Amino acid sequence: MMSQGTGATSNENIIIMPTYTFAHKAYNGNMRCDMNWMSQNAIFLMLGNNNKSVIRIESLSNNFVLFGYTHKKIKNNTIKRDDHALGAVLVAKYGFGRKRSVMSGLLGLISHGQQLVLLLLLLSGTTAAQPTERPVFVYALNQQSLPFEANSITNRAIGFNIDLMRDIADTMNFAVEFRAMPLAQVLQQLQTGEVDMATIISSPERDALFDFAKPHHLSPVVMIVRDDNSEIYRLEDLQNKEVVAIKGGFAHRHLLAGQRNLVTVADIKTGLTQLSAGHHDAMLTLQSIALYQIQQHKLTNMVITGSVGSAHAYSFAVTKGNRALLAQINEGMSILRRNGTFQQLHEKWLGGGRTVEQEKRALIVFFIITLLIILILGLVLWKWKTEETREQLERAHHDALTGLPARALLMDRLEHALSHTRRTGASMAVLFIDLDGFKSVNDTLGHAAGDLLLQMVAKRLLYCMREEDTVARFGGDEFVIVLENIDHVGDIDMIADRILETLQQPFTVVGQQVCISGSLGVSLYPQNGTNADSLLRHADESMYQAKKPLVTESDRNGRGGEGGIINQHDSI
Repeated sequence: MMSQGTGATSNENIIIMPTYTFAHKAYNGNMRCDMNWMSQNAIFLMLGNNNKSVIRIESLSNNFVLFGYTHKKIKNNTIKRDDHALGAVLVAKYGFGRKRSVMSGLLGLISHGQQLVLLLLLLSGTTAAQPTERPVFVYALNQQSLPFEANSITNRAIGFNIDLMRDIADTMNFAVEFRAMPLAQVLQQLQTGEVDMATIISSPERDALFDFAKPHHLSPVVMIVRDDNSEIYRLEDLQNKEVVAIKGGFAHRHLLAGQRNLVTVADIKTGLTQLSAGHHDAMLTLQSIALYQIQQHKLTNMVITGSVGSAHAYSFAVTKGNRALLAQINEGMSILRRNGTFQQLHEKWLGGGRTVEQEKRALIVFFIITLLIILILGLVLWKWKTEETREQLERAHHDALTGLPARALLMDRLEHALSHTRRTGASMAVLFIDLDGFKSVNDTLGHAAGDLLLQMVAKRLLYCMREEDTVARFGGDEFVIVLENIDHVGDIDMIADRILETLQQPFTVVGQQVCISGSLGVSLYPQNGTNADSLLRHADESMYQAKKPLVTESDRNGRGGEGGIINQHDSI
């Protein structure tokens, strides 16, 4: 334990207990103190009378104050009572909760008068105590040994062992400082006491050097080779082979002690990467770590050919003699197993749950999915905007009232028709139509009726045309038709007659029948023009030429060339 706080006491927490009762409750058969049952922040004043036990003090530090006196000095960490001793009082000034570790021993014998005096002194001297600080223990972790432990790129300790020890520390109320280092250094510092604990494989040799908690994982040591190696299946097959092991690890010190061609590396990732790249012949390490590392680093040419012996115990180890810390680890482990925390951590790191690397991959997948969603939304928005733009263009290129192509689209269609006619050598024509009698409908029935009439005219014109022909509203009551792929000029006359005949049929507008007619001019390509403007101009001129006889005849009839509402006095 690298640092330790001074406990707090209060008058309310003082417990007076005879030495015999204390010994009966706090000591086992070996007289070793197990104080986990003691209350936090308590002072224990031991008032003995006839206890003649010899009690070994396993730890007598600044956390304890020895009051009173004895004729026998403390020798070899032992207090021995004799008949002439007035006694001694050992007062614990440490916060003992069930998550604390305290090792001590005492002999309490004192006269009844001194008992009262010391009790009063203790009661008056405990009011200025300081808050309890958690003891801090140093954990040495193997810097590259996932899924059990490693130092992340952010210099944070991660892994199953780390999460498990953090929860044990929280449960038992102590703090842990994690220090990452190569495995060989882990073992060295644990043996010299520079660190308090680590996680290693237990063995008879290591049992002599360290104290081990109950195992929290079992895994065999396996042999790993490249998939093109068919010679190694047993430990005996490694003779005269170049074998990789982690320096100072279990395989290095115990399984490959006599191996001549032995290559040691600082961590398993380095060894597996070298082996995968074609260096060396095999590697020995824990199966759980090997499988994890092979998967994480995508070493697809690595295979496990066999195991060495039975499964080995992977356990927390503490410095030799630190039984108090060991007891806390075991108790914390038992609590975590009972409440399900241990199983959750095991599932997270070793049983298919997400590891840190998997969390990274999940985060990457999340970002990819998010990016795809953004792209899809962007595509939908772009398509919507494109559709909106297209609709705007459609509205700009189509007449809002009739839905027919407007002048701009007409010119585009006409240019396209000219290009097609030039390539194929076929004939084409442009028809210019003006409605006769439309103005009187507007004046008589109103503009709304006039709009309805224009819509009806557009439908009749479309009905007369082929699918490849273009019917456009040129403006006002004027319409233009582009006829493509004309085989005979006579076909144009037939189409023109059908259009005029269709327009002369009565229209029903706002419940009344309306009669109009049309004037039509025609221009042929290439006889009357070779471009869009010239064809339109000639068709327009032809239309006015066709309208002149109608105007003259109308003047004679007193109608002024205007149509109107049909009634009993009008003829169709």
